[in-house]
Amino acid sequence: MELVVVIQDGLTTEQIVIRVQQAIMELLAMVLFLFFILFFIFVFDYLLVIEKQNKIKINKIKACNPTCETCSTGDSCLSCIAGLIYDNGQCVGSCPPGKYQSEGQCISCDSTCATCIGPTSNNCTSCFGNFSLWESSCLLSCPEGSWRNGQVCFPCHEDCATCYGGENSNCLICASRKILQNGICVSACDVNYYINGDTCLPCDSNCATCSESAIECSSCFENFVLLGTTCFLTCPHLSNEGNAEWNQTIANDQPNIGACINGFQGSVSRNCTQSGNWSEISGSCYGTFFFFFFFLEKFWIFVKSKKN
Repeated sequence: MELVVVIQDGLTTEQIVIRVQQAIMELLAMVLFLFFILFFIFVFDYLLVIEKQNKIKINKIKACNPTCETCSTGDSCLSCIAGLIYDNGQCVGSCPPGKYQSEGQCISCDSTCATCIGPTSNNCTSCFGNFSLWESSCLLSCPEGSWRNGQVCFPCHEDCATCYGGENSNCLICASRKILQNGICVSACDVNYYINGDTCLPCDSNCATCSESAIECSSCFENFVLLGTTCFLTCPHLSNEGNAEWNQTIANDQPNIGACINGFQGSVSRNCTQSGNWSEISGSCYGTFFFFFFFLEKFWIFVKSKKN
């Protein structure tokens, strides 16, 4: 830009100076005007850039999942809003199976655990498949002294060495100095049981007590008689002849037992008789013919009652 000052003839020096000053003022006004124009353009452009950047930030914030406090792209969270837990780029309300919560994050359990409360193999709270939980560890089978219920091992009753349930009647093998009777570990067998190894087994139904085996009776119930190791309801047939004495030792100790020596049969009335066909009737033994006529009489009474 050139400043052209035209000086006319006949002007005084003072007038010339004034004209120059006016020209300079006009020039400065033009420069200032241009400056303001440029400044306005600069500011406007700057505001456009700021607005564009803010729009980008707003778009990024809107692109985050609502559960994310911050995110990288899309639904990939970097941190979570309050109340949620970070789990591999996601924000969840609780950790999925196979993970546990620690310091606001979900961390994987040990590979043996289905669920857990910590990172090691003895922090399990449940197990996979055929594994069972015992003292916070997952085992393929329950240890001795415990039993399995579902996928959890529980301790046996204190009387049991092994068991199939938690009650004292669920024993399979007893702890030391105990004997197994009907699933229960006892100090001694009941009267009508005998010891077979470490187990109490029941005597035969005819025996009040027995030993060695179920059919080797050592005493009989009331109204039964003992001959050797067998209990009879009636006196058996014997071939021995002669007299015999009542076994006083057995009789005195156990009054309800009828036991004879020397092969003779007895009754609860403690009568030992000679051999023959005998049947016990009202505590006494009778011969074969008496027994025959007794039943013949009963039969005749029955027939007569039918006729009447």
